[in-house]
Amino acid sequence: MQTTNVIEYMRVKYKVKISRPDQPMLSVNFRDDTMYLPTELCHEAALPDNFTSDARKMRDLDQYKLKSPTVRF
Repeated sequence: MQTTNVIEYMRVKYKVKISRPDQPMLSVNFRDDTMYLPTELCHEAALPDNFTSDARKMRDLDQYKLKSPTVRF
């Protein structure tokens, strides 16, 4: 087993350059595992309030939000 740091791992595995090596990591609980993601690679996934208050829009969204992330991508 080889050890590496996040910056090197992201560069080799995903060809992504982390610009701020001192940034905090985002802790994400996924199933029974915890993943740590560089914050500069994360984006907020939220809907505006005026969208979520419209029942018709939320009903139309159901077909997308109920699928797995791979299918949505």
